[in-house]
Amino acid sequence: MVPVEIRTKRFVHTLFRSRIKRQVPQSWSELSSKQLLAIIQLLHTPLPLVVIKYRIVSVLIRLSTKKMYRWFTHVQAAQLFSLTDFILKDNQNVLTKQLLPVVKVPFFSLDLEPFKIRFGKRVKLFGPSDGLKNIIYDELIFADSLFQQYFQTKKIEDLNKFVSVLYRPGRTDGKETGDLREGFNRHTIEKRSEIVARLPIAHKLAIFFFYQGCRKTFIARYPDLFEGGESEAKPVNTWLEMARHIPNDKFGTIEHIMTLNASFVLMHLNGTIKDAKENEKKLLISFNCHKNIFL
Repeated sequence: MVPVEIRTKRFVHTLFRSRIKRQVPQSWSELSSKQLLAIIQLLHTPLPLVVIKYRIVSVLIRLSTKKMYRWFTHVQAAQLFSLTDFILKDNQNVLTKQLLPVVKVPFFSLDLEPFKIRFGKRVKLFGPSDGLKNIIYDELIFADSLFQQYFQTKKIEDLNKFVSVLYRPGRTDGKETGDLREGFNRHTIEKRSEIVARLPIAHKLAIFFFYQGCRKTFIARYPDLFEGGESEAKPVNTWLEMARHIPNDKFGTIEHIMTLNASFVLMHLNGTIKDAKENEKKLLISFNCHKNIFL
């Protein structure tokens, strides 16, 4: 957060309102959940860039656009556009803090394209922790597969399934596992996606954006597991196939590996692939040396 003093038009309402003091976020992680949802919705709205900047500033300084139009000149408002840089320009500033730990699915939703009305019970769903620290490897496999699928297709059905992987009802078994969600079960994704379909689109896109930010940190932390550019990075092999390279005598069967913490598995996978690359490089150097001897 950075303190900002904003000057308004002179003699607006009272003299005390000629200056506004605000603590303004400087990163995605400093946003409130309300600000995040409002900004995500703006970023997916077909509006001119200058209008989007104006409205994002309104969200960041917690002042309605109506008051901004009344209190600020166009020049004063434009001077605040730099506050939006971490959103519109800084690609390295990503969201890894969980700002939507719980979402409440309404009993009613209305889709316009195509037109569809949905009814159901109000449901509370719990999401993963900061940085996806508490997801298991099996959960990561399904989440990342559906993430890439929606990234390509932009089909709302794929987005609903993606959210259904990460957001689940609360635990009822009383176990203290560090995860408020019920255990991951791939067979419940389809049914839960019908519930998630009633969740507002801004919530679903914000969850997608949060996962994308965490995924970028995985790519930076475990570079040997991914190939391609940052925006289009894909695993060097299928997640399931890579898990087969983990020694069974060290971590157990493939079924057990699926239940392990995803970050723990990724760390060991990255080390295994890195060691294999280094050994291959050493063998190649050794082969070339022996080849030169016999020439």
